[in-house]
Amino acid sequence: MCFYFGGTHIFRINNYNRQTDFFIAICILGCLQIIIAFAQYLHIFHSYNNYFRFTGTFDNPAVLSMILSICASITIYYIFERTAQQKLWIALLLIIIALLIGAKSRCGLISITLSFCIVFAHKKSFSISFMWNKSTFIKSTCILSIIFIIIVFLLLLYFWKKNSADGRWVIWNICLEIISQKVFFGYGEGGFDINYMHQQAIYFSAHPNSHFAYLADNISHPYNEYLLLTIKYGVFVTLLLLSFICFITIKIIRSKMNQKIIYLCIISTILIWSCFSYPYTIPFMWILITFIVLSALFMTNKTIKRNIPFAIITILFAFCMIIANKNTGKEWKWLCLQKRLKEMDTLDILHTYKDLYSALKNNSSFTYNYGAILHSFHKYKKSLEVLKECRKTLNDYNIQMLMAEDYKLIGLKDSALTCLNEASFMIPNRFLPLYHKMEIYKEKKDTTNVINISELIISKKVKDCSSSAVRNIISEAEDAYIDYNSRYFE
Repeated sequence: MCFYFGGTHIFRINNYNRQTDFFIAICILGCLQIIIAFAQYLHIFHSYNNYFRFTGTFDNPAVLSMILSICASITIYYIFERTAQQKLWIALLLIIIALLIGAKSRCGLISITLSFCIVFAHKKSFSISFMWNKSTFIKSTCILSIIFIIIVFLLLLYFWKKNSADGRWVIWNICLEIISQKVFFGYGEGGFDINYMHQQAIYFSAHPNSHFAYLADNISHPYNEYLLLTIKYGVFVTLLLLSFICFITIKIIRSKMNQKIIYLCIISTILIWSCFSYPYTIPFMWILITFIVLSALFMTNKTIKRNIPFAIITILFAFCMIIANKNTGKEWKWLCLQKRLKEMDTLDILHTYKDLYSALKNNSSFTYNYGAILHSFHKYKKSLEVLKECRKTLNDYNIQMLMAEDYKLIGLKDSALTCLNEASFMIPNRFLPLYHKMEIYKEKKDTTNVINISELIISKKVKDCSSSAVRNIISEAEDAYIDYNSRYFE
């Protein structure tokens, strides 16, 4: 729907009013998401994520919040326009704010605040200039008051979800350490997946008593698109992107389009989300960004140039989609295979996976799944081969744990301990790596290390008190500590 209205807006001859259609389409999409979110909250529909009461049609409330933030930017503009539907727009904005608070979306609230400031500054420019002509004392008081309000607002958001904010701070620090090793050209595509968790393990091995260890988790995105881009392609590409964003923004500011403020609000919203989340991975955002860029490049005063080679752009889009999805057939076959695993013979499963492996060996999700399948069928050496290949595109906690299990089952206990040490430092709050280390030391009859590891398990802070698995591990560690201590002093 958004793509249709965006296309008719850009490519229709001298039809400036169609510009509004795209924005209205986004708001309609937002309203549909709101209805679904409320239905999930009331348990009429099931949420797509068991950890959250409502997520819209997505598996994470962050994506829902992104779309609602964009809707809010448009809504604020129409509220200040004082149209006949002003009360309706106000109601929609209040509902969006309520949902963002319910989703605990700090980015959403920041972006709404920024959009409000942009629209207010534009609509009330006369009042602002009038105030600016007042005495130095009044100007200073106003500026200090605004700064104070901003600081208080940001502090409130920080303490609202302090653990989440602290976790992002650690992630960004580790990302900067990765970037410092290859500043200019980066690590290439997949550079984050290959390097981040290993660097996190190095960080926590160097800071074993860090209070951030309690917050650590398996990280697949740095929650900052510009850090991710810099890790992949280096600082030059990031600066090029930021320069292009500045160019597009300036072009919109200098235009005479009546609704350019909506564009600026949307750009500011995307920039805020880019600093704290992952908007560039969401297809909806691709459409929105494409619309903004094409509008900025081809806009004149109040209309859109009509001599745009639409056919060429369409072909380029199709070509990009083909390149991006060249293995879609194979991936679809793999997904279908996963649904039929219980119905298939072991040899058929292994043969099908082997056929898919050559085409999908650079797909870390597939190679990890293939390694896990081989492990479940007791093909431990082959599983290790596949997982080592997987580690070229993804090196995380799950890979290390599965490799440790493979090494252990083929008798290479020292190699298993190496993987478990890596996994333990990757996510220091996890109990499983320590438990498996304790079991291996028991098999090796290493009394000293059994006592040391069991003591670590007993003293470790529990992140999820409801986990029966963690309680069982602690109970076994307590038994081992008592048993091996008595042996040690015999």
